[in-house]
Amino acid sequence: LMLSFSIYNLIVRREPEPERFEKYYFCLCYGLPLISTIIMLSKHIISPMGGWCWIGDNYDAYRFALFYGPFFFIWGTSAILVGLTSKYTYSVIRSSVSDNKDKHMTYQFKLINYIVVFLICWVFAIVNRILNGLNKYPTVPNILHTYFSVSHGFFASITFIYN
Repeated sequence: LMLSFSIYNLIVRREPEPERFEKYYFCLCYGLPLISTIIMLSKHIISPMGGWCWIGDNYDAYRFALFYGPFFFIWGTSAILVGLTSKYTYSVIRSSVSDNKDKHMTYQFKLINYIVVFLICWVFAIVNRILNGLNKYPTVPNILHTYFSVSHGFFASITFIYN
């Protein structure tokens, strides 16, 4: 989410001092997971659960409230920011308003790809968790979820090498 927001600020809003947001990024990226960790530890809901990560079998509400709820929000917001950024850069490229057309195309391709990899790798996790929440456990979404969520780092590194 912070990467999507940063890209949106740099490209669309043309933020002159993007570094001023770093302290907020730091607080959000480390503070929010710390809060959910403290809640899980204080409520004693952590146990080995295989596909459901670390939250125990009797705590479905905590699973969604502490991980998948925020994750759905992050995933959706990132998708919206990528869409807005892509729309903006596409309009700049097509209208030839900018004398930095080549630079916009380069940023469009390089920066957006990391977010697109994130969105693609985790869409299967979202679908699988929604199905699991409805007490449905189909094999194909589970396999796709497992493969793509653990492969996110690999695909991000391929994107980095390609860029």
